[in-house]
Amino acid sequence: MNETRPGYYAVIPADVRYDKSIPAAAKLLYGEISALIGPEGYCYASNTYFAELYGVAEETISRQLAKLEKAGHIVRELIKDADGQIIQRKIFLRVSAPEGQQETPPIDEIVNTSPQKDQEGIDEKVKETNLSITSNKKKNKKEKTKSPKLNRQEVEDLFLDWWDRVTENTPIYVADALKKNLILFLDHRDAISAPFTAACGVTALCNKLLRLSGGNLAIAAEMLETAVERGWRSVYAPKGGGAAPAPESREEKRWL
Repeated sequence: MNETRPGYYAVIPADVRYDKSIPAAAKLLYGEISALIGPEGYCYASNTYFAELYGVAEETISRQLAKLEKAGHIVRELIKDADGQIIQRKIFLRVSAPEGQQETPPIDEIVNTSPQKDQEGIDEKVKETNLSITSNKKKNKKEKTKSPKLNRQEVEDLFLDWWDRVTENTPIYVADALKKNLILFLDHRDAISAPFTAACGVTALCNKLLRLSGGNLAIAAEMLETAVERGWRSVYAPKGGGAAPAPESREEKRWL
């Protein structure tokens, strides 16, 4: 099957459309894969093909495929030669994957669409939920809500998702420089024992980069590079080679 000649129709079943664990772009990618399934029952299009088709980075496609596979919607199989080199990749939809490769939960465990669900069981779930909500309200009166801790990979994914959005119509060399310096800045924060551990910190830095750079991503990349060179915990607007005043908002001060 020629990967550049997809079928006219794409299919995105309900368990994929309503799965909140995957972004809309990954659902669209699932539909594209379905249109490329050949008589053999799989798609072998490359990340480069999908990236050029949608005008995004190959890393973006890689993350979307990983999310689809983690959610149990696709199965990937790598074909290697005698030397262990990968010569082909097959992407199966879960429903068409070879027997033994469908180790994913049933659809009803991903999205509950079964009309035969026992009503008594539903009532018990509602009771448990109401009790949980009441308990949480009482608990929140006694203690402040804490943000969940994030590991390095989760932080990096958040930054790269932001990077995907803001560099959509940006020259490649600017987008690449921004991504490179984002990763360097994360490495630097880890090295000085000041890693980002909450999504609020990621959001605060992204907002600060856009605000102090005036939306110029080339300047934002330079701000990150300067911060690493000078050993800063945060980023500051370039001002005659020096640093700009301290962050303006309390939230930025709190998380950066």
